[in-house]
Amino acid sequence: MPKPSPKPQATSAYSSKSTQDEWAAFRLPEHCYFNLRIIDDGGQELAGGRKLHELQQQLGQAAAVTFRDNTQEFERDNVTTWDIGTLPESIKFARGKQQLTGYLGLQKEKDGRIALRLFDTTEAAEQAHRQGVIELMKLQLKEQVKDLNKGIQGFTQAAMLLKHINADTLCDDLTQAVCDRAFIGEDELPRNEKAFKEQIKRARSRLPAVKEALSRYLQETAAAYAELNGKLGKHPLTHLLKLRLQTLLAAGFATRTPWAQWPRLPSTSKP
Repeated sequence: MPKPSPKPQATSAYSSKSTQDEWAAFRLPEHCYFNLRIIDDGGQELAGGRKLHELQQQLGQAAAVTFRDNTQEFERDNVTTWDIGTLPESIKFARGKQQLTGYLGLQKEKDGRIALRLFDTTEAAEQAHRQGVIELMKLQLKEQVKDLNKGIQGFTQAAMLLKHINADTLCDDLTQAVCDRAFIGEDELPRNEKAFKEQIKRARSRLPAVKEALSRYLQETAAAYAELNGKLGKHPLTHLLKLRLQTLLAAGFATRTPWAQWPRLPSTSKP
C-alpha cells in the first residue's frame, strides 16, 4: 500500500525567522505616514515632512536657543555662592501670544563657571542643576577637592593597570564620581540657601567613606581588568571580550557607572 504523501507545511509571512533587523528596516509606503508641518507664532511654516525624528533633531536645538533668548531676565552669570534666593520648580512667562513654562537650575558653563539658567524641560533642568550644584559645592569645599585631585589611595597602581586611559583623565573622572556620590548621592537637589548649606554639611561627613569605598572598588576593578587582559590571547571569545571591556572601562567610566553597580564591576571584568 503506497504511503500517503506528506502534507505541505503551512508557512506564514510572519515567520519566527524574521529578525529584529528586518522589522527595523521594514517601511510602509510613504503615504501611510503622517505629513507633519511645524508652524511658528506668525503662521509661517518652519519645516515639514513625514519623519518625526528628523524634524525633532532639526528644530530641537533651534527651539532651545529661541527659548533661551527670551528668558534672560531670569538668568544670572558667574554664580560663586548661593545668593540666588529660592529657586521655584517652574516659572510661567509670556512670549508673544504663547504662555511658556521654564525650569530653573544651575549649570556649569563651558568656561567652568556656574550660571543660573532657565531650561525648556524638567529633564534638562534637573540634569544641569545636579552638576551645577556639585560645582558650586566644590567652591565651598576647596580643601577637600584639592585633596581629592591628588588621587585616591591606590590610584597610581590602578592607573598603571588601566593604562589605556590617560592618568589625568582617570583622576578627574574619579574625583567627579566621588563628588557626585558624596555631595548629592540619592538626596533631593537643594533649591534654597538653607538646603544648600545643609547639603555641604552632609558632604563633609560622607566624603571620607565614599572616597575609601571608591578606592577599594577601583583597585578591585583594575586587578580584574589586568587578570582578564592577560588571558585574552588564549580565550576563544577574545574579540567580544575586548569590545565588552572597551564599553565597561572606557574613559569616563567612573562617572557613568551608577554607584549601586560599582561592587559588581570587578566581577563583570573577569573571564
